[in-house]
Amino acid sequence: MAGSGRGWGRLEEAERAATLLGEAFSASVMPALLASSEEKGLLEAVWRLASFTLVAGECRPRYPTAQLDGCAVKASSVAKGAVLRVAGRLRPGSEPSKLVNPGSECVWVDTGAPLPRGADSVVPLEELELKGDTVRLLSEPRAFRGVAGPCSDASQGDPLISQGSVLTPNSIASLASLGYGGARVSRALRACIASIGDELVEPGSGGGGVYESNRYQLSARLSKLGIEVEDLGIIPDEPSEIRRVLEKALRLGCDLIMTSGGSSVGLSDYASDVIGSGRPIFSGVKIRPGRPTRAGIHGGRILVMLPGHPRSAAAALEEVVLRGLALGGAPMAFSEEVEARILSSYRAGDRRVRLPVALYRCGGGLVALPVARESYMTLSWSTAEGEAVIDAGSEVGPGDRVRVKVFRRPRPRPVIDVADTSILTLAGSTAAKVDLRFRLEILNSLWELCGNEALVIGEEDDVDGEEVFSRPVGLVARESLEACRTLALPDLPSARTLVGQLGAKPEEVVVTGRIGSARALVEEGYVDCAVIPGKSSPVSTASSRIVVSGFSWKR
Repeated sequence: MAGSGRGWGRLEEAERAATLLGEAFSASVMPALLASSEEKGLLEAVWRLASFTLVAGECRPRYPTAQLDGCAVKASSVAKGAVLRVAGRLRPGSEPSKLVNPGSECVWVDTGAPLPRGADSVVPLEELELKGDTVRLLSEPRAFRGVAGPCSDASQGDPLISQGSVLTPNSIASLASLGYGGARVSRALRACIASIGDELVEPGSGGGGVYESNRYQLSARLSKLGIEVEDLGIIPDEPSEIRRVLEKALRLGCDLIMTSGGSSVGLSDYASDVIGSGRPIFSGVKIRPGRPTRAGIHGGRILVMLPGHPRSAAAALEEVVLRGLALGGAPMAFSEEVEARILSSYRAGDRRVRLPVALYRCGGGLVALPVARESYMTLSWSTAEGEAVIDAGSEVGPGDRVRVKVFRRPRPRPVIDVADTSILTLAGSTAAKVDLRFRLEILNSLWELCGNEALVIGEEDDVDGEEVFSRPVGLVARESLEACRTLALPDLPSARTLVGQLGAKPEEVVVTGRIGSARALVEEGYVDCAVIPGKSSPVSTASSRIVVSGFSWKR
C-alpha cells in the first residue's frame, strides 16, 4: 500500500506526491468502482469505467473506401489526358457497383463511398476537367491513391474497449458509430468536500468573518470533470467535529474526501488522529503555493487535506490531486500535455495533424504508438490515450519527440502485436495491433526505446521468444493459381515466403497493412487471390509460428 509506514513529517516533490496518491487510489478505491455497474446512455457514460470488453464484430470498413470526392478508375488502364465517361455514382453506405469498361469509363464516388469492383484508384475532383457526362484526367492515376483498405480501421476480433478503461469522448464516438445507444459502466466517482475554520462564514450570510470560497472553487472544478460532489459545509476547528464529518462522508459513499484549512503546522498535533486507523500517503508538497497539503487513507477512501488559502488549495488540486487521480485510473475528464517519443513515422503534409496514439511507459519516459492514422478511422480511435500534435509541413520519425494531449492514463507496459494475430490479451494487458507496413520501424524503435520492457507478439522471423502457437498460411484463389493476376499480400514474412515457394508471378501485388484487408479484397472480388495467414486454403498451405518476445529482435 502506498504510504505504508510513513509519518507526517516528510515533504514530497509534486510529481512524487501525485504518484503516491495515484497508487493509493488504484489500490483502495478502484476495486469498489470496478465492482459497480449500471446502464447509462452514451452521454452519461463518458468518463466512466467500462464494465465490458468490446471487440470488433466485423471488418470496418467492409470494402475499399474512397477518401476523396472524385472518379474511381483502374490506374493501369488509363493515363493522364484520358477522357472517360462517368458510368454511375456511389455514395457512403451503398453497395459497390462494377467498373465494367475500365479503359473508357469511371465511376463517381463521394468521400466514404465503396470503391467499385474493377477500380483501384480515385482521381480527385480538383484533378478532373468536367464536361457533361465525361471527365478528362489532369493527372496520372496511381494505384490505391485516395483509397482506404477494407478492415484498415478494425478487423473482426480487434480489441476496441477494455473492461476497466475510462470511456473517453473518442470511445463514445466509436460506440455510437457501431449503433450502441448506451453502455454498462461503473458509477461516477464521488467526492465529499468540507472547509475547516471557526472564522469561516457562508457567502451571502451577511455575518462577519472570512467568507468561505474553497468549497465553491473545488466543487466547480470537480463537477466539470464529471465527479459527483457532496457539499458537507463548514466544520469548526475541532478534531471531534472533523472526525464526525469524515464518518458522514464514509456513510455517504464518497470515494474522495477533501477538506480545506486545518492542514498547516499549527494543527499537525492531531492530523494523525484525524486519519484514525488509516495511514498517511504524504505530508507536505514542495510547491508554492500549496505546500501544507496532506493525504491519507481513511476508511478505505482517499482523504486529502488542502490548505485554507484559495490559491494554495487550487494549486495543490491541479498539481497533485487531479494528476494523482488520473495516474490511478480515476473515471474523470482529464487533459494535460506531455512529451513522448513516437514509435513510427508520420508526415503531416500542409495541415496540422492530431494523431491518435496509444501511450506506454518504458525506458524512463513515455512512448507513443499511432493507432489511427487517417480521419476515417473511428473505431481504432477508441484505443488512444491521447493525440500527438504534428505541425503542418513537418515529419517525425521513430524515436522523435512529439507533443501529446493526454486524456487517459498511459498504459504501464507496451504489449504490441506486429503479426496481426487473434491474441487479444496477454499478462492482463490488451495488445495493440499495428499497421503491418510499419512493423519493422516499430520493432526497431521498441528495441531502442523500451528494450525488454516491451512485450511483442510477432512471427518467428521477427523475434526470439516463447512459442505460442503455429498458424496455417494459405494462398486463396478465386479461380485457380494460374489465373492469379492480382494478388493481395499482407506485409508479413510468412506471406512473402509462401508466394516465393509457390512460384506465383502476379501482374499486380497489393501490399496490405492488415490480414483482414487481404481476405476482404479477395472475398469481395477486388483481386484474384490473396495470402491469408490464419486460414487454411485448398490451393496451398504452409505454417508460421507466432512467438511472444520480451523482447529480443533479430536484426
